[in-house]
Amino acid sequence: AQRNRAGRRRVDGRTELIALVIYVYYRRTRDVSMSDAPVYMVVNLAVTDVDSYRAYEKGFFSFLKKYEGEFVTFDDNPITLEGVAPREGRMIIFRFPSEQAAKAWYADEGYQSLSENRRKGTKLEFLTMVHGMPAR
Repeated sequence: AQRNRAGRRRVDGRTELIALVIYVYYRRTRDVSMSDAPVYMVVNLAVTDVDSYRAYEKGFFSFLKKYEGEFVTFDDNPITLEGVAPREGRMIIFRFPSEQAAKAWYADEGYQSLSENRRKGTKLEFLTMVHGMPAR
């Protein structure tokens, strides 16, 4: 019986070619990094001080734009269809083109300064980054 480079028994030439195609496909799909995919920021908060929160809102969109973010939606009356922890307050969703852009937005000193207004004016339940699917 013939042996391949790894010393394994070769069934036929097609088997080695098929294995190579599968390996290349696997490597190509694995090389698509989740950090290259868009990310969605999901926020749940309750406004406790309207004036402080409005000051935050006024500056928020310029920082979102600076990092190529896009506002998706907000809802003050979300409806929980299933689960044990229904969300109360405001749900907000916005996106960035990549994890790097989202992290840069969050780390921006100007944004952190502005976000003190959000911290002062809300009860934040969560600010969560969710990875979108990479383009194929």
